[in-house]
Amino acid sequence: MRIIVFSKMFRNKTADELADLALECGFTGWDLCVRPGHPADPENVGQALPEAVRRIRRRGLDVPMVSAPTELVTPDHPTAEPIVAALDAAD
Repeated sequence: MRIIVFSKMFRNKTADELADLALECGFTGWDLCVRPGHPADPENVGQALPEAVRRIRRRGLDVPMVSAPTELVTPDHPTAEPIVAALDAAD
């Protein structure tokens, strides 16, 4: 069974620290929170998200999903394209 944990409550942790925590607790990956105040946010998502995913995957973990800002409910929201582009770069 895969255990994917939402990172919202760990906003002060780096990608490496999230990987350490997952390995210590037996998680298999993260649902990364991409919201203001988190390491990957809508302002830096183009660089921060692909780098975080690379760092986590290097440790044998997965990032099968991200959770975007709660106001992103339509495809024309200003954060939609940058987040989707960052997801593509993280692949």
